[in-house]
Amino acid sequence: KTFRCRLPIVSAPMAGVSGGLLAAEVSSAGALGFIAAGHFDDVNKLEEEIALFESIMKSATSSSATSESNEGLLDDSNLCIGFIGHSSLSSPEGWAKYDRLLQTHKPKAVQFFAPSIVKRQSNSSFSNVELAHQHGVKFIAQVGSVLEAKEAIHHNVDAIFCQGS
Repeated sequence: KTFRCRLPIVSAPMAGVSGGLLAAEVSSAGALGFIAAGHFDDVNKLEEEIALFESIMKSATSSSATSESNEGLLDDSNLCIGFIGHSSLSSPEGWAKYDRLLQTHKPKAVQFFAPSIVKRQSNSSFSNVELAHQHGVKFIAQVGSVLEAKEAIHHNVDAIFCQGS
């Protein structure tokens, strides 16, 4: 219910694989489809994938008869983007790009891992979760330990994905 998707399925944001086409197909099926931002080093490529996602979703919305099961679910507001935390927000420029992306595209959700919670400065409490929430974006933390899960809960994330090994 939190993410307004019909199916409790998420396509993982895997760099080099999870682009606009896959995310749109998964979203059109009623689940959460993620576009991988990866290390967030190629903003132009990410923008192309977002544009592809939005184009496909607009086309799917206009060409499909609205059914009760998909009502309000097929639109470009289903945009979800995944990031690798340690590299995406390792500099002030990374934080500025993240802020701009949230402001410009208003994704439904963002997902971070390695680590999931990133603070703007080491001595600051301001985090990537807080910035997402300031823009009305849901935040999903991918964690690999109980300690990381506790930190994510402390930062009021909207969902936690657990990764095993």
